[in-house]
Amino acid sequence: VQALPVASKTAESTDLYTPSKIEAPGGLSIREDWQAVFARVVNQAEFPSVFIYGRQGTGKTTTVNYLLSLITNRKIVLDPHYRYGAWRGCEVIGKGMDYTEIDEFIQECLEDIQTRYQMYATVPNYQPNIVTIVCEELTNWAEHITKGKAFTKASLSDFRKAGYQSISVAHGDTNTARGGATGTRKMRDEGEVHIKLLAKGKARITFPDEEPFILHYPNLEAYTQVTDSYLAEHDALIDELAKDDFPSQIVEEFPSIKQPTKWDVAKAQMQAVNSPLLPLIEWFEGRPDNSFSMQSLKENQKLRYTVGNCDYFQGSSQRDRVETAVMFLVDDGLLRKDDDTVYRL
Repeated sequence: VQALPVASKTAESTDLYTPSKIEAPGGLSIREDWQAVFARVVNQAEFPSVFIYGRQGTGKTTTVNYLLSLITNRKIVLDPHYRYGAWRGCEVIGKGMDYTEIDEFIQECLEDIQTRYQMYATVPNYQPNIVTIVCEELTNWAEHITKGKAFTKASLSDFRKAGYQSISVAHGDTNTARGGATGTRKMRDEGEVHIKLLAKGKARITFPDEEPFILHYPNLEAYTQVTDSYLAEHDALIDELAKDDFPSQIVEEFPSIKQPTKWDVAKAQMQAVNSPLLPLIEWFEGRPDNSFSMQSLKENQKLRYTVGNCDYFQGSSQRDRVETAVMFLVDDGLLRKDDDTVYRL
């Protein structure tokens, strides 16, 4: 599905929250390069664990939504207090205080990390798909889940190479507020980005092994909001298009928004049924030039492992099955073939 646009950035929306009236405590330096700072925060390769905390009214949810708007990979939110319509563009686990679902997801996550490390050890140049997990309001989780501490430890020690990133949100920086993460204080202090929200537009930020500083930034809602009418039109259009199998023509409806492409609709359909073609779709989208040779594709050991082992595709070998999977996409008009090279539409 097409990424939703952010609101236009007007001169009014970029005004800072009167930073001249706020003095940094303890002689900390004050910075206003907020876009560069937040862009660094969401860099999974550098910071796989981020912790955001602050009292009510300091803008925790808005800050997280802005960070998520910078992230293009898969995004999952663990939120037992989920409100309908929140976390657009994210998968939500634990709706309706379903702590069992959260616990089961965390267990699956820990098992997937182990699998990814096995791939990391056996597949040359293995690059796992990045997954960002937001843990919303951890304060009361300890009494409901059993894997909270294990998840926190994994986020501080195992997430980077496994391609995971954790963004945790709480009211305070205590073991209870962190979902019962006892025994992890030193690891958190040394390996986690800490963002303490002091007021709207003001945060104390500490990167691992660096001096903390005060960051001033504008109203982030202006950079993350999308109107309800736009969302309704976009969702209605996707629902309409998904009624057909790979429609040859995109319906000329909802002129106020950008039309989803055939690729967008096909991917949405495949995600809905967890199609075995999804690994190929995601790999194609990550190509810098949108092109590849069939030979290079067959030599990709990760795809041979995920697609070539699937009995859904015909072929006596992993390489043959990978080629069969590509031909499905070519036949449906999602990819075009030019000699021995296939280009994504």
